[in-house]
Amino acid sequence: MAQALNKMQGEVAMEKFYRKFGRRSQVTIPKEIVKELVMQEGDMLRVIKAGHAIILVPVKTVPKGALYFEPGNYTEVITDLDIKQAMTEAQAEYKAGKLKGYDDIDKLFEDLDIDIGNDNAKD
Repeated sequence: MAQALNKMQGEVAMEKFYRKFGRRSQVTIPKEIVKELVMQEGDMLRVIKAGHAIILVPVKTVPKGALYFEPGNYTEVITDLDIKQAMTEAQAEYKAGKLKGYDDIDKLFEDLDIDIGNDNAKD
């Protein structure tokens, strides 16, 4: 266990705090840690027993039915329903003639203002 902690200390800056073990096995996490890890009431923690140590790891969950979430922003979740709604809106815009088609992929990237590093000059 000491070797694991020494290895962790070498890789990550560790801070030490002391807290009392309370009723119903509760421990208060220092506000500095809560703020730094952007934790809030109701967040899940994984509890790991490592020898005579306890490790708490914040766990970010993706809501049931979610297909995608923006990394680092767990409040923005795209669900199956969101995708279906976007597809319906896109089909309506297509039928109304509001969408532009492209025969040239370079023109598409140009209109989207995406530099693909194409150094080939057109004559």
